[in-house]
Order: sequence, then C-alpha cells, then structure tokens
Amino acid sequence: MKKARIAVISLVFALGVYAPRVSAQVTDISKCENIALPGSYLLTSNLTSTGANCLVILVNHVTINLNGFTISGAHTSAAITDLGAARAVITIEHGVLYNFKTGIGLAASNTIKIVDVRAINMSADGIDGGQHRRFIQPVHWQRR
Repeated sequence: MKKARIAVISLVFALGVYAPRVSAQVTDISKCENIALPGSYLLTSNLTSTGANCLVILVNHVTINLNGFTISGAHTSAAITDLGAARAVITIEHGVLYNFKTGIGLAASNTIKIVDVRAINMSADGIDGGQHRRFIQPVHWQRR
C-alpha cells in the first residue's frame, strides 16, 4: 500500500513538473469596445470614436498594448476609461490618444501602469491614472 501511494504521488509530481505551460492569450482589438474579460489586448489598427468612449475597461487585470497605433476621438468622452468604477492592475502601453476630452480616465482605479503613451489635443485631462499609478517614460500629454 505504501509503495502504491508513493508511486501515485511521484506520478502526480512528475506530471505537474512536466505539464506543458499554456501561453497567455492575446485578444486583438480592431474597433472600439468594452473589455469584459481579464487579459492582454493588442490593437491591430487605428481606432476612431465619433462621440462615445472608445475602450471601456469593465474588469481587473487588463493590459492594453496600443501597438504603436492611434485612437482618435471628437473632443468628447475618453479614449480609455473605467467609467468611474474602481479597477485594479491595469496597463496601457505604446501608442497615441488624440482629440478626446480625456485620453486615459482611470481615476477610480488603482495599480495603474502607463508606458510610452502620448495623449495629444485633449480638451480636459490627458491622463488621469488614479491611485498607485506609475508612468514610465516617455509619457506625454497636451491640451488643445
């Protein structure tokens, strides 16, 4: 009985150690949308919003890689927002936000990291990163 238990434990341990790792999925974004699942997101083209918020983060643990693209607006709403609801562990990186009221509106959220983002021609806040935010250079914003 003892040998059988040791064999089972050894087999479980061996399978755990040698089990293949599943790589994290990256979800493509090609239009303005709500982000309702945790994970990594990658812009695949420039986006344009004609008056509404473009990317709305509805969950914790989200990374949005703008992938060098631009999200453009009409001086209303936000390019990226939490809609005033507290979210946590959000990363926005590598792109341009242009011509919104607010570029990044995550004031209610915490543990925010913003890397290599330009917010240009905003009519109000360029980047409002909430509590425990960390801006990693270069991060630029300018009002119109």
